[in-house]
Amino acid sequence: MFDSKKPDSKSEITPINTNALSATLICPITQQIFFDPVSSTSCGHVFEREAITEWRSTKNECPCCRKNIAGLCDSPITNNFVELAVTANPQLQNDRYFKMKMLETALHENNKIKLDKLIKILKSSDYLNAISEEKGFTGEPALTELTAYSMGRLALSNDETLREHINEIGLNAILQEGRYRGTSALYWLAGQPEGRALFTKDEKLVAKITAEGLNSIRQEGEYRGISALYWLAGNPDGRALFTKDEKLVAKITVEGLNSISQEGEYRGTSALYWLAANPDGRALFTKDEKLVAKITAEGLNSIRKEGVEQGTSALYWLADNPDGRALFTKDEKLVAKITAEGLNSIRKEGIEQGLSALYWLVVNPEGQALLSKDEKLVAKITAEGLNSIRREGEHRGTSALYWLIANPEGRKLLLEKNHLVNLIDIDTLMTVIPDGPYKGQSAYQCLRESVEGKELLKNNPMLQLKIDRWKGNPNQLFTSPKPSEPDSKKTQSPLPKPPVT
Repeated sequence: MFDSKKPDSKSEITPINTNALSATLICPITQQIFFDPVSSTSCGHVFEREAITEWRSTKNECPCCRKNIAGLCDSPITNNFVELAVTANPQLQNDRYFKMKMLETALHENNKIKLDKLIKILKSSDYLNAISEEKGFTGEPALTELTAYSMGRLALSNDETLREHINEIGLNAILQEGRYRGTSALYWLAGQPEGRALFTKDEKLVAKITAEGLNSIRQEGEYRGISALYWLAGNPDGRALFTKDEKLVAKITVEGLNSISQEGEYRGTSALYWLAANPDGRALFTKDEKLVAKITAEGLNSIRKEGVEQGTSALYWLADNPDGRALFTKDEKLVAKITAEGLNSIRKEGIEQGLSALYWLVVNPEGQALLSKDEKLVAKITAEGLNSIRREGEHRGTSALYWLIANPEGRKLLLEKNHLVNLIDIDTLMTVIPDGPYKGQSAYQCLRESVEGKELLKNNPMLQLKIDRWKGNPNQLFTSPKPSEPDSKKTQSPLPKPPVT
């Protein structure tokens, strides 16, 4: 038998009082007012299209007269009668037949006429936010279906009355099954420009965002590991919401902030990554110690696996900027979360190719100060991070090793930490900077011309022996042409759009 329950799991359908309303408005199967009436070509009895279609899948006879149903055809007379009735009595929209599948079909087919009829039902009932029990849509409010399609988001954008019907349940309800498990209406709005524009102009809608909805992680598909928070953090209009709303920032959880994208072009990134990579995001950490405390070692050090910024991490962007380095200066617990992988990971492409978080620390006084006072951090330096050479930009040819040796604090560190000297690559030590303000210099020259450097060479005969035996070309790394189109420093690509259902 056809399941005549509404998506609202808390209530069952109440049959309409047929004494007060013409029976021609009501489907004999659903006992609800018609939405899409069709008639049997055999006997003329009228039914809701989906209801009679499901009925015929078990027995092909009219539920009213038992005649065999040869076929179905539209019933425009009944449809017109219904539309006249609900226009004169808008409250009747609440009793019209509604199925999530009908909404999905209207959205998928861009059927504006049918969608407009469905929206009238949504505005006069609890269907918009009610959790569905319908097969294939279990746990999903109609709002989620609307927000997953551009046509539905446009309807929300253009209809303030419809938006006013959104409640916390509908906006934040998490799908519990299927390929979109972990997503919500909030997820789909946050992932699209027109969705974020809704939040920008509607503070009441922003206030309905819950911590659960904001931080829920998508469990399946190309965007596995991503949340509504991720989409907001990855876009300027999304970050602007956090900038002006401290209550929204307070709803960020440890899981949401640090969850790592598992697939696609942005694999290895997180909401933390995008906040750390942009000035407005770093400003949030500067003024909110509680948010900083939510940073985990995994989120801080996770390496981006794809794209022009492959090899970077949240740590990389914090180390690269004064406001980021200031966080480490005043927070020893944050420094302790730095891993060897995050500290030494090398950027693979772009104008900063060859650089690492270590590079940005040693090239700046506050970073050098961190290394000078933290033996555990120094112990995490690897040969790769120390010796990787910058391939592009104004300081092409420099390395973390060069900047250590070029500064008194760095040379002092090498004198005190003999294991660092053992990590020195002789080619990097001898590399001559080919152009820019330090043209013609090398790390080796800085050693020879400084008191600490001479002492270091004196105390390390093995290093001196390697230098004496070195037969390389000091400019060998710069004989090949530069890449034709290096990316511009700090240009963050907009995040990809989540696919529609």
